[in-house]
Amino acid sequence: MAQATPMQTCPMAKACRGMMARPLAGMFMRIPGIAFIVMGVLIFIWPVILPWLVAAGCIMMGIAMLIMPSFMRRMGSRIEEMHEHA
Repeated sequence: MAQATPMQTCPMAKACRGMMARPLAGMFMRIPGIAFIVMGVLIFIWPVILPWLVAAGCIMMGIAMLIMPSFMRRMGSRIEEMHEHA
């Protein structure tokens, strides 16, 4: 019977494991969920606020899209470094 060789771990799994090792990482992942719940309650109580919340959401998404390329570049360089040292 042929002997199986173990697969290498996915580079993203290593990066995610590193993020979750930090104590505040879990809280930062919960913040968007909390924000959506608060916005839903505000819309239910005060429907006039809907256009303002949509505008704020568009602004936040625009900011996130501007920040995302630099984040992806840094993540890509980390993955390349891991492959070089392996």
